[in-house]
Amino acid sequence: MKKLVAPFFLFLFSFCTAQAQCVVWDRKSDALSDTKRLIVLQLDSTDLPDVKKLKKNTDLVKAYSRYTRVFNDMIKQPVQSHWTLCKQIDFMTVKDFIAFRKKAGAQDKKQTLVLLFESPEYQFMNALENEEPAALAHIEFEKVKTGSDFTQPVSLFNLENVRPFDDNEIATGATTALARLEFSRWYLTASDIVFALEQMQEALRANAQQRNEFIFYLNFNPSNKGKLAGKTLLIPEEYTIKAGNGKKTIQDADLKKLYSWPWKFASNKEIDDAVAKKDPNFAVLVSTTHEIANALGGTYFWAMDTGGSILGYSTPGNKNLGVGTVMKEKDLYDLNERRVKEIVENGN
Repeated sequence: MKKLVAPFFLFLFSFCTAQAQCVVWDRKSDALSDTKRLIVLQLDSTDLPDVKKLKKNTDLVKAYSRYTRVFNDMIKQPVQSHWTLCKQIDFMTVKDFIAFRKKAGAQDKKQTLVLLFESPEYQFMNALENEEPAALAHIEFEKVKTGSDFTQPVSLFNLENVRPFDDNEIATGATTALARLEFSRWYLTASDIVFALEQMQEALRANAQQRNEFIFYLNFNPSNKGKLAGKTLLIPEEYTIKAGNGKKTIQDADLKKLYSWPWKFASNKEIDDAVAKKDPNFAVLVSTTHEIANALGGTYFWAMDTGGSILGYSTPGNKNLGVGTVMKEKDLYDLNERRVKEIVENGN
């Protein structure tokens, strides 16, 4: 969908630097009890990114049309299977959403949530970097290697906090996200969306029940300890490859030494298929970006079961050792030995 306007990005900077949290919510609103409807925003094949060469090139127009179909279809299955807080789910393009929003009454605004993918068109734009235009009509986006550090946020808002800005743009007010997750690669997968949906709904439940134990480590329930054992952990291989130089951050031999249960490097299709089937024999590795003050960065790695529950996790490697003193881990965004150790330790 088209870009969000500046106030939202200012909010992201100020909010993320103020709190070291992965999922957040507005404590002034009990969205759980109010929710009657979920709107999921999708891409419109006619709403091309604002790049002249896209609109003038027939192959690119066809490629973008195909990409929007692939992206929209990818969103639907996990939402329909994993969103349980309300029965009514509507999938809308930004233009359709703006028309609905303008007519919405006070009750609709109070009882409707909006699931927003902030910048999915960047998946398509990044693919342009290394591909011939004609090839984009048949491209498998997960195989495109651009070395981009761009991330993909998924956010949940009350309808009243998502407003029309233009014919094909929307704006979100400051500090109004009920929940937000930022995935640490430049495209989204169905497994990422399952993870986001499960954690967002748990955040709303925690808020409604005035619990706070899930603020930092999401819904890692102590009762899940030990459930990772015996499952085959499906790992996207890109998590082990440093974007800058293509070198591996952990070797197969290290994984075998550190992780005693079955594991496998798998394609995104293989991972998403296991999640779609909720296959109990597998666990899936998911990565989200961590943002805190003083420009510290890094990622969490989450081992989740195919239903979306967390079975183990690892934390970012940066540590603040005092004013002006920061110890930075060499591989901020990639799987390494420390992270594998933590996943095993926290999962046992």
